[in-house]
Order: sequence, then structure tokens, then C-alpha cells
Amino acid sequence: GGDGYADEVSVTLVNDETLSLSLGDDINQEVMEAFLIDAPQQAQKLFVALHAIKTSSDPESPLHEAQRASHTLKGAANLLDIRAIANFSHEMEALLEKLADRFTEQQLPPSADELDALLEAADCVSMMVDYLLGQEAIPEQRKEILQNLLNIQQGSAPTAIQAVQSEITQ
Repeated sequence: GGDGYADEVSVTLVNDETLSLSLGDDINQEVMEAFLIDAPQQAQKLFVALHAIKTSSDPESPLHEAQRASHTLKGAANLLDIRAIANFSHEMEALLEKLADRFTEQQLPPSADELDALLEAADCVSMMVDYLLGQEAIPEQRKEILQNLLNIQQGSAPTAIQAVQSEITQ
């Protein structure tokens, strides 16, 4: 969508910078240690919530759980300037928000493609956290996974709502 509304949401470019897992020079060690304890738990919460969405007849509550976990991960990763985890979490949160709104308004549950993209991204975040813990290699496909998440996110907006909102913002 080339309308003003979609552009405001977020456009994450998929490149080496946005996929970077390097840490800043002046990071606070205490914050980093807290992140390494909390991030695996948030990644786990995210995963559990996404699986619950898949199996639940009422995905609303797990959608919000997943959204909260990705929001927490995003905030922590931003504090430490860990771009890849911040960007993945940001895009997951944006898609989850969109899916939660759509479910509230139209009772449409997330599609298999949407859930797969989210599960893949959550898995990738988990691996990136493990990499920072020294337990895992950098996930090779993270570029494709983020791109897929972005594609799904751009395709999953209910167009009627989008059209209405773009008229309002013009």
C-alpha cells in the first residue's frame, strides 16, 4: 500500500544494519545481564502464546500475550541497541496488533501463513538470544524470515479499514 497510513506504521529495511547482532561499545553490563536472563523467558512466552493462538477457539488473549512479550523484547533490545532483535520484535508486535484488531472487529482468526511467519520469527529471535548467550550460531535465514514477516504484515491489513484510515489522514 503506497498510502500515507501504511508508511507511518513502519518500514524496516532488511539489510545488514537492521539484522545486526553486534553490541554497542558503551552498553551497560547490568542491563545486558538482565536482558540475557529475561530475553529467553520472553521468547519462551512468545512461543507459548503463538502456539496457543494456533489451537485456541478464542485467540484474543494469547494474541495480547504474544504482543506483550514481543513489546518487552523490543524495548530491552532497543536499550542495548541490538538491532536484529529490536527489529524482529517490532515487526512481530506490529503484526500481532493488526491481527488482534482484526479479530476484535471481524472475528477473523490469524491465518496459517500469518502464524507460520510469526512462529518462524519467534524461533529466530530465540536463536539470536541464544547466540548472544554463546549457545547457538547466528541464524542463517534471518534475512528471509524478516522479509517474509514484513510481506505477511503488509498483506494482512484489511483493505477496507486501511482505505478509510488513509482518507482520514489526508
